[in-house]
Amino acid sequence: MYVDEALRRDLLIVAVRPDYPWAARRFGQRGAGVFDLRFDFETGNLREVHVVRSAGVRALDGYAIGALKLWKAKPRSLLGLRVAIEFTRPGPDMLHQ
Repeated sequence: MYVDEALRRDLLIVAVRPDYPWAARRFGQRGAGVFDLRFDFETGNLREVHVVRSAGVRALDGYAIGALKLWKAKPRSLLGLRVAIEFTRPGPDMLHQ
């Protein structure tokens, strides 16, 4: 499932957007990455984050993963979710797929 469908179906309790650090913006670091999230079905707690496609800048991947680690699904609603994140000005966007 993709993030837009999960949001539309109200399956996420917490979905934190990553920070786009000032230094990365200042130095023109941009990129887009794709991440797979695995949730514990019973509790909705996040179990794993996998990088499917790197944003191309290690620091941006780190900011994305840091925010994604805070995500939580409604209990008994999701096993997995694919999230695309693009770091461009003015800030990161979760791409809807």
